[in-house]
Amino acid sequence: MEENEKIINTEEAPAVEEVPSVKEISAVEEVPAAEESTEAEEALAEEPALPEREEGEPTDEEFDVPDEPVPTPKKKTRVLAGALAVLVVVAMVLGIAQPFGMKRGSNKNGIFYAATGIPTDAVLMKVDGRAVTAERYFYWLASACNAVSYYMGEGVGFDSDTGTGETYADFCRTYALGSVQEYAAIEAWAEQFGWTLSEEESAAIEEELASYQEEYGDFIFNYWGFGPDTMRYLYRMNIFYQKAQTAAQTADGELFPSEEEIAAYREETGYMKADQIFLATIDLTTGEALSDEVKAEKKARMEELRAEVLASDDIAATFAKLADENSEDTGRAAYPDGYVFNDATGFVTEFTDAAKSVEVGEVSAIAESEMGYHLLLRKELSDEELLKNGNFFEILMDKTTAAQEIRYSKTFENEVAAMDIGAFNETVLAERDALLQTYQAAQTGGDGSGNAGEDEAGAN
Repeated sequence: MEENEKIINTEEAPAVEEVPSVKEISAVEEVPAAEESTEAEEALAEEPALPEREEGEPTDEEFDVPDEPVPTPKKKTRVLAGALAVLVVVAMVLGIAQPFGMKRGSNKNGIFYAATGIPTDAVLMKVDGRAVTAERYFYWLASACNAVSYYMGEGVGFDSDTGTGETYADFCRTYALGSVQEYAAIEAWAEQFGWTLSEEESAAIEEELASYQEEYGDFIFNYWGFGPDTMRYLYRMNIFYQKAQTAAQTADGELFPSEEEIAAYREETGYMKADQIFLATIDLTTGEALSDEVKAEKKARMEELRAEVLASDDIAATFAKLADENSEDTGRAAYPDGYVFNDATGFVTEFTDAAKSVEVGEVSAIAESEMGYHLLLRKELSDEELLKNGNFFEILMDKTTAAQEIRYSKTFENEVAAMDIGAFNETVLAERDALLQTYQAAQTGGDGSGNAGEDEAGAN
C-alpha cells in the first residue's frame, strides 16, 4: 500500500440506524424481519409493477415509467459502517488522502452528472478493493430519496429529523452506502465460492433487458440513470444474494454457521416452533365479540379436543389431524406445520406464553386471548428452520459489512459528503420529468395524436 493511502476499517465506526439490505429478484421463500420497518423503509420494499401495454393509440398509462428493474430492498439490516457524515469526519481526523487508482471519470452525461457535476464513471470509493462508480452510488441514493420523499409531507425537507435522531438526508446517505457495501459483500462471496449464473438465469436477464429496450429504447436507461451493463450487474448480484441466503440457511451451504454459532443464536433470539388449534371468540371479519353462549360452546369443544389429543398414542399426528379439521386459524393453510416465532414476532402474548410453558412434544393448557382459545403443541425447531425464519442472514451481513475496508476518493470527501441531498433529488426528478416529456412527445408526434407512431410503423 502506498504511504499516503490510508484505510478505514468500518468495525471502528459507531453503529447507526437500521437500513434495508439487498432485495431478491425472483421468487424465494420470504424470511420475516425480526423487527418492524419504518414507513420510509417500507417504501423501499414495494414490489415494482410495469405498466400494461395497450393495443392501439398510446394512453397516459402507457407513458408510466416502470420502477427500477432491481427493486430496492425489502429486508433490513444494521449497516455498522456508520452514517456518511460520521465516516467523513473520521476520514478527516485520520488524514485520509486521495487513494491511488481512483478513476476521476470522463462521462459527463446523464441525470446523475446533471445533478452533481460528477462524471458517472468516476470511482467514488473502493470497498475491499472493489470500485464503486458514481453511477451506482447515485442510483442507490436517488432510489432512497425517491422513496422517502413520499413520506416527508408538506413543509418537511431532507434536513428534517425522521424522529429517530437522523435526518431524511442522513437516512438516504446511509441507505446508499449500505447498499454499496452489501453488494460488495455479495460479490466477494460469489468470487470466493465460485458462484456463476446458470444458462437460464443469464438468458432471463438478457430477455428482461431486451424487453425494456424493445418497449422503451434508450429512454428507460437514461431515465434510470444507468446503462445496460449496470442493469446486468444489479440483476446478477441479486441472484447471487439468493445464493448467499441459501448458503447460510442450508446445512451443506458455504455460509452455514457452526454448531456453536447456531446454539448461541438460538439462545439469543429465543425462537421456538408450535402448532395450534384455534377457536375464535370474535367474528374474524368484523372483530365483534361472539355471544357468551357461543363462547361457552367453543371452550367446551376445545376441552374435548385437548382430551382427545392427550389420550392419543401419537400426539403429533392426532393434533395435526384435529387442527386441520377444527382450527379456525386463517394462517393454517400457509403454515400447516406450525409457526416459528419469538417474543418480537408480534403474536398475542397468551399464544407465546402458552408455548413457553411446555417442552417440545408437550401440549399446552387452553389459553384464552382477546381473539379466542388456543391449544398449542410445542414442536422441534430444526437448525435450518431456525435460520430460514430468523434474521441470522442479516446478522451475518452485518458482521461482513462491519469488517469491510473502505477507501474514499477526494471527490467523495469534498463533493459528495457536502452535497445538498434535497437539491440532488429535485434535479434528478426534473431531469427525469424532462426525459419523460420528450419520450411522450416522440410517441404521440408532439400533439397527443399518436400519428408519429403510426407513420413510423407504416414506413417499416
